[in-house]
Amino acid sequence: MRNRSKNLITGTLALAFAMAFVATASAQDGRFFGGPGITVFTDKNFKGTTRNFQSQVPDLRTYGLDNKISSLRVGNGEMWEICADRNFGGGCAVVSGEEYDLSQNGWNDRISSLRRAGSGGGGGGNWSGATRPPSWAVGTFYGTAPNGSQIVLTISADGQVTANIGGSVNYGNYNRGNIYINGQASRVNQVNNGIQTVSTANGETITYSRNSWGGGGGGWGGGSRPPSWAVGTFYGTAPNGTQIVLTIEAGGNVQANVGGSTNFGTYSGGMININGNTSRVNQINNGIQTISTINGETINYSRNSWGGGGGGWGGANVPSWAIGSFRARNPQTGGTIFLTVNRDGSVTVNMDGSMSYGTLSGTQLSINGNTSTVSRRGNGIRTRSNYDGAIIDYVR
Repeated sequence: MRNRSKNLITGTLALAFAMAFVATASAQDGRFFGGPGITVFTDKNFKGTTRNFQSQVPDLRTYGLDNKISSLRVGNGEMWEICADRNFGGGCAVVSGEEYDLSQNGWNDRISSLRRAGSGGGGGGNWSGATRPPSWAVGTFYGTAPNGSQIVLTISADGQVTANIGGSVNYGNYNRGNIYINGQASRVNQVNNGIQTVSTANGETITYSRNSWGGGGGGWGGGSRPPSWAVGTFYGTAPNGTQIVLTIEAGGNVQANVGGSTNFGTYSGGMININGNTSRVNQINNGIQTISTINGETINYSRNSWGGGGGGWGGANVPSWAIGSFRARNPQTGGTIFLTVNRDGSVTVNMDGSMSYGTLSGTQLSINGNTSTVSRRGNGIRTRSNYDGAIIDYVR
C-alpha cells in the first residue's frame, strides 16, 4: 500500500502519446491482447485484422476500418467513446474493458470514429464521457445478483457510477440510458422508487431498491434501528494494527472499511453482523466498543480519530476550497484516483480500487508518510509532491 500511495504523490506525469497507432497486426489466432489505448478487431473474439490507437480517430476510413469492427479491447483503467458516424457524430457509447462480440449490444460493424472519453485534468460536468442521468436514476441502490452477491450501486448526478459487488469496487459511467462497467453495458429502467438493470449481453435482470436489499424500508436484510449513540462513522484499530472505518446508519445498515477492503452488514438488537461474524456494541464516552461473540476480541472506536482525541486524523486548518471529493487520472496506470478531503482534515484516497488514508493540515497533504503541497486550481485542486515536484490536477 505504501508503494502505491507513493506513486500517487510522486509519480511522474511525463506521459506522451507516441503515434496515432502503435501496432498493426493480424490476430487470426486470437492471441493478440492489445495494450494501452484501444485495440480493435474486424472479427469477434478478438480475431481478424487489428489496430491499436492511442489518440482520437475522427474517420476510420483512413485505416480501412469504417463499419468493420466486431470486437475490441480497452487499456486498463481507460474509457473510450465509439460513434456511429464520422467526426464523433450519430449515436455514441462509452466502453471500457473488452467486448468480444459487438453484435450483442448492437455495435457490430457500426463504428466510424472513436476517441478517449474524458481525462483527469479537465473541468466541467461530465467525466469519462458520461451523460447526466434522470433524477430517478440518481442515488444509491441495493440489489442482489443471480449468484447471490449483494450489490451497492451508486449513480451520481454527473453520470459517474460505482458498483460494490460483494466487497469488490468497480467504476463506470451512465451514458444515454445505459450504465457501462468494465465494458459491460446494461439498460437502466425505473421501477417504483428504485431501478432495474437489464444486461445488453445476456438479458440478466437485477432489481434495485433505494433502502434495502430485496425491497422494503427496514435496512439491509434483518437490520433494526440502532440507538442514536451508535449511529455515525467511527474510527478504530484492530489488534493487528489494521485501521478500520465503521459506519452505522440510522436504518441499521453497517459498512466496515478494514484496511481498504469494504464489507457490509447489519445492526440488530445491540449486535452488528458482518460476513456472518457478530459483535456486541457498547457505548464508550462519545464512541463505541465492539466485542466479538466468537473470541472476545475488543476494539474501541472514536468518532473523530483513530486512537481517540478530538483533533481529527492529525489534520487541521483545512481551507474551504480543498474540502470535497475530487478525481484525477492516475499517471502510472491510466486509471482513476478519487480523493476526498473532509472538514476535519481526514483524507481518503481510492486509487484504482485500492484505499489509502491520510490528513490535510493547512496546505500539506500527508498519505502514508508521503507529503504534497495542495493549491487551488479553478474549482479543483493541484497536488505537488514535496519529494520530486510531481504534479497531479484534480477536478470536482
